Amino acid sequence: MKRKIGCLLMGAVLLFLSACAPASAAQAGANAPPLAVVVSSASLTAQVDWDALEAWLLEQTGVSVDITVSHTATLGAYLEAVGKPGNLECDMLWGFSVGTTAADNNIALRRWAEKGFITPLGPYMEQYGTYFKAARADWQHYDLQAAITANDGKIYYVPRLERNLCQPYSQALWLNGAWLEALSLPVPQTTADLRDVLEAFGARDPGGNGQNDEIPQIGYWEQGDKNTVDFIINAFVPCDRDNTFLYYNNKGRLAFAPASDAWRQAMVYLASLSANGLMQSPDITENGLSQLAQDPADVLGGFCVGDIDCLIPPAFLAEQERYVPVPPLAGPAGAGYAVAKAATPQPFGLVTTTCADVARAYRVLDFLLSPDAARRQGEAYIPAIPAYLPALERQLSQMDDTTLAAYTAALPEKAMGFPAVEQADMLAYYQLQGAISSHVDTALKSFATGQQDPTNDTVWADYLAALDGLGLDSFMQMARRAYGEG
Repeated sequence: MKRKIGCLLMGAVLLFLSACAPASAAQAGANAPPLAVVVSSASLTAQVDWDALEAWLLEQTGVSVDITVSHTATLGAYLEAVGKPGNLECDMLWGFSVGTTAADNNIALRRWAEKGFITPLGPYMEQYGTYFKAARADWQHYDLQAAITANDGKIYYVPRLERNLCQPYSQALWLNGAWLEALSLPVPQTTADLRDVLEAFGARDPGGNGQNDEIPQIGYWEQGDKNTVDFIINAFVPCDRDNTFLYYNNKGRLAFAPASDAWRQAMVYLASLSANGLMQSPDITENGLSQLAQDPADVLGGFCVGDIDCLIPPAFLAEQERYVPVPPLAGPAGAGYAVAKAATPQPFGLVTTTCADVARAYRVLDFLLSPDAARRQGEAYIPAIPAYLPALERQLSQMDDTTLAAYTAALPEKAMGFPAVEQADMLAYYQLQGAISSHVDTALKSFATGQQDPTNDTVWADYLAALDGLGLDSFMQMARRAYGEG
């Protein structure tokens, strides 16, 4: 008898019953021994009909599975309780938490593989990974393969990809379209245009209530994906937080944006906006910003968010329609940049060394990444099915095709990959990464809000000296090795 417990899972159970496949595939799978699967209950949030799920997978893949749910949340705790590989009684492990970053995941999984618990999946992905390869190709600006590859060159898991991205271009500016219309202003295309618009927002009573109560735009606050300063910096130099502010310069070499002259120019521009009341940086929560954007008094001119649904719920359609998206701005040197938010791969499916037919197990895992599986979930995020929907099929609320195309066109010509940090560099690399990023964030807020003057040569020299003192040169040497520059 199966050992199953009632668990919670978002979405309708009926989706598992609606799929149909040739009867011969299901019959063939029914004749083979079922693959034993253990699912972590920590990855589940609503009721699952496991029998229906098993039947659906058999119909779709021809592979029979027998699913058992474990109350253990982390892979480490589960395998430590198992004790040794010979005690494993399952073919696959689904949904166990491993680490907090892609690097942590790869290090931990390599360690468990070296202890004999899990099987590398790379060759099976290449031979049978129809849907994995489709997802990999879809994110051309992000090296998914490298992200899930351990530093021994092997891949140990089928990823669950974050589907609910707040739009892949998270650093997007939205301006009050009603105000633009009232003042007969076009959507800005350059940093000079943006200054003109914000000045008009602050001085010409676009709300029409006779009061000087308009907030031209929200600038710096603690959440990076709703951080207007990052959007503006991209008019000068790529501002890629996901990759420690690294980018490829016009010579094709890896460079650190916050140490560049272009970054300083961006700080000067931001400081001038703050000094003239054109960008406010309040101590505000995400909920507070959401309420401000929806305020019936209509007092907010602009803010930064990728998909407006992430800040203003779809139920507030009239409030959403106040705002229009702004394309990437051209800065003093010409065309600006956009930074795409990378899909975040997390371990979902592992195949254990107990499994006698890894190819058969992998076919099930790959199918769970299929668009068909995603569509059958509807809009619900179902961790038991890590399905990935291609980028072109994701709904990008209120971002019109022309503006979206402008973001895509503004991606840097040479995309950032994923750093394959050498084992010997691992500890120092991530320690320096944290310290340097923290210093940049602190300085950025200080410059952008006018607490420090970026036009002051001494102040700027001290800022650069602090980066050097933290070990920027050493970090860049390791980063160049990690990104394949030697």
